[in-house]
Amino acid sequence: MEYKEFLSVEVLSIVALVWIIDTVWRIEFGSFYQRYGASSIPDKMLFDGEKGISDIFWGIMYGLIIIFVQIPFEAGELMSDQVFARGFLIGMAIYMLYDLFNRDVVYHWSMLLILVDVAWGGFLVGLFTHILLV
Repeated sequence: MEYKEFLSVEVLSIVALVWIIDTVWRIEFGSFYQRYGASSIPDKMLFDGEKGISDIFWGIMYGLIIIFVQIPFEAGELMSDQVFARGFLIGMAIYMLYDLFNRDVVYHWSMLLILVDVAWGGFLVGLFTHILLV
């Protein structure tokens, strides 16, 4: 693989759109999270209150989408419905890792909220992966 295969405006757009929509979701639906037990709603740009560490999760998402979705799709190894499914699974995995390793989430959220957030992340990444790559 050449380095050019890892430079993708489409995948960068997917990650940026997921971040923007997720931020709006957290602002608009903060009362939902608090109603179901969250004492705080963490900023996805912070990890345990530290700036920059969450960038690792966004970077991993970018790399996983390129390696497991974009390159195989462009090579004709994936059908369009598989693009959504792989994006969904990648989104769920990244949100699950973030949620379960972030003390702010683990100690302040119920399991229901973590499951909702993981499903939400899967849906967002799957949707934007499908829209921008197919």
